[in-house]
Amino acid sequence: MKKKCLFGKLAVLSMLTLFLFVQATTAFAFAPEPPPPPYSKTTPDNQFCVVSYNVAGLPEPLSGSEPITNTKPIGEKLNAFDIALVQEDFAYHIDLAKGDGHPYDSGYIFMGDGLSTFSYCPFTNFTREAWLVCYGVFGHLNDCLTPKGFTRATHELAPGVFIDIYDLHMDAGDSQGDFDARRIQVNQLIRRILSASQSKALIVAGDFNMSYSGEGDVLLGKLMDDTGLLDARRELGIGGDRIDKILYRSGTDVTLIPVNYTVEYDHFKDSSGDQLSDHTAISALFQWE
Repeated sequence: MKKKCLFGKLAVLSMLTLFLFVQATTAFAFAPEPPPPPYSKTTPDNQFCVVSYNVAGLPEPLSGSEPITNTKPIGEKLNAFDIALVQEDFAYHIDLAKGDGHPYDSGYIFMGDGLSTFSYCPFTNFTREAWLVCYGVFGHLNDCLTPKGFTRATHELAPGVFIDIYDLHMDAGDSQGDFDARRIQVNQLIRRILSASQSKALIVAGDFNMSYSGEGDVLLGKLMDDTGLLDARRELGIGGDRIDKILYRSGTDVTLIPVNYTVEYDHFKDSSGDQLSDHTAISALFQWE
């Protein structure tokens, strides 16, 4: 049994290595098509809509969501939102960018942290930061195979109106090692918010891999208590819970008010009515003052 398990791990690693080589050479051989013209912002001037979406962009067949087929339609559907925060954008970013029409984007590192930002609002000071700790290479959901972490950027919603936006992907899994990794990751995120964003208005969104129960309730509570963040879903009185979250807070110069929160079951579907990813996107509409 141990030999079979080892063979399975080596087979997956060999398949991934071959895929990376083919994709890398293909990426250099063919320049991506230019994106379509930018879509127009549809929200009022003092509002903006943020979507957070784990697009399941691991190379097939490691991804169970058919990203070869689904990634470009996802990019097209992202255009309905002012700011799109994406996770697991690992291997098919060219397809995602083909469909997307936002004039500002964060750029891409092949098989990097999987975090991409697309925006109708200009942003500066974009940075990527890897988690100090992860758990699991050939097991425990393989978090250490990619450099997960978070990104941070300062978005200008209107002339002179600035907020910081973070996009993150935390460690997955239910083992003690996963719990310990997420605890360290939460503390790392808190330190960065306190040092880099201080009194700024703030949105922190992404795949937290935690719900409001047990260990997750403690860690999410600490994150929110230490930084002043609130959950848009909870503040609007919407029940239920998901591991994908959109947190926010007001700053000294900008007040953020959640107007609407949506689990995007209907938006990100294919022609057969199936979801385009193994996650369901979430969005929140905010008003700023």
